[in-house]
Amino acid sequence: MSPSIAIQNPDSSRPIDTKIPALGWMISFLYAVSFLGLLLAVPLRKLLIVDLKLPFSSATATTDLINGYHTTKQQIQTLGKYPTFGLEAYKEMFYFDFSATYVGVGMMNQYIINISLLIVGILSWGIMWPFIEAKREAYIIIQI
Repeated sequence: MSPSIAIQNPDSSRPIDTKIPALGWMISFLYAVSFLGLLLAVPLRKLLIVDLKLPFSSATATTDLINGYHTTKQQIQTLGKYPTFGLEAYKEMFYFDFSATYVGVGMMNQYIINISLLIVGILSWGIMWPFIEAKREAYIIIQI
């Protein structure tokens, strides 16, 4: 960020947090990123699409996308059956965010991916973070 913006943020007062991009720096950065992309495109295609057989720009990817759109009604009905976990969960910042981006990405993914993300979210925010916070508070008390 520029130094004038860094002044507004008290956490970004270090010189390493600021950069005034000159024309030469921007051109060299863009060339480096472009050539890196060109050099990595073929090996990544071989690894991800050929070796791992991941769907990309193929009939499989198209059918996965169409399948996601056809199961949208079922996904919304299922989401409506299971409410959030109440105000206590909301206080711990565990709630559903009905952002249009998340809804769109959820419609494009297969339902098994959405279910796995939900389970990992519940494990992370519902179990692990409260456990970590309790351990941190106990550690702070011990240090005092």
